[in-house]
Amino acid sequence: FLKDSLKKYANIFYIGVAVISIAVFLLEFLSMPLFVKNNILGIFAKGSLGTAMFVAVMYAGALPKGSKLIAPLMKIRGELSITAAILVLCHNFTYFRMLFTKTSLLSATQLAAAVISLVLIAIMLVLTVTSFPSVRKKMQAKKWKQLQRTAYVFYGLMYVHIMLINIPY
Repeated sequence: FLKDSLKKYANIFYIGVAVISIAVFLLEFLSMPLFVKNNILGIFAKGSLGTAMFVAVMYAGALPKGSKLIAPLMKIRGELSITAAILVLCHNFTYFRMLFTKTSLLSATQLAAAVISLVLIAIMLVLTVTSFPSVRKKMQAKKWKQLQRTAYVFYGLMYVHIMLINIPY
């Protein structure tokens, strides 16, 4: 739906998503109706939107080439990955506040999810930086592709992370 704009004005989208992420992080400190906190800010703070974008990127790479659904996504896969990474960092900042200040309040599954999250962030940052065209162009194509294959580890760990968070529910 926004694929042409995202491709053409990627940096504006990145800045916009970063501003939204910072605003969501700061709004977490304010009191507001529970509905707003859970259903509007929660989409960003809980990583739902960023994760959904990562799922679209994952399926774009996994489904058969030439598919009418996949073709438009393949053109903006890098931009979607970068946008998703920015959104997911908002989620990380929101929850790391608790990890680094109130660790004793975390259950064993939450703590395990947090440790996995640290690994996810490391992988995500490397994949994100190398998704920028200016960085990608400086890399050998074979090395870039090998590095991007670590996305499979990222997606697997993301599944485990989400599963651990949802075990109590």
